[in-house]
Amino acid sequence: MNYCTLIQANCTGDNQQYISEANCLATCAVFDIGMGGDTNGNTLGCREYHAGAPAEMNPDIHCGHAGPLGGGQCGVDPCEPFCAIATTVCTAADTGWDNAVECANECAGFPTDVVYNAGVTSGDILACRMYHLQVASTTPDPHCQHVNEASPVCVP
Repeated sequence: MNYCTLIQANCTGDNQQYISEANCLATCAVFDIGMGGDTNGNTLGCREYHAGAPAEMNPDIHCGHAGPLGGGQCGVDPCEPFCAIATTVCTAADTGWDNAVECANECAGFPTDVVYNAGVTSGDILACRMYHLQVASTTPDPHCQHVNEASPVCVP
């Protein structure tokens, strides 16, 4: 709850990571807890740290670190948190992935040149798929069908 309160308060506008607190809570339930005060690593503790004072002082940098993909600080490979979330909140019938390895193999081909925020809702990029995945955390249908390579929304 603290993480979602912080990120929703400190990461707004172009730095917004979740469309609602409910989406934040449902998505962050997938993260490894880690330790409070973690400054790196794919953990909730790292994301919570960056969502706090660092994001309040410098949201352009720290909101990405605090977000679901970890911004290269709370997880180096964005496919790791993406696939952990995808294989937890979506079914293989929707994504075509039976496990996180299959997801990661496909995810590795998603362009990452656009930095993720909750306003990126289209384009053949990982950021678009992450938008639909965080929405899928509370509304799986139809959003789980929008996260894979054949996404009807993220593929132009």
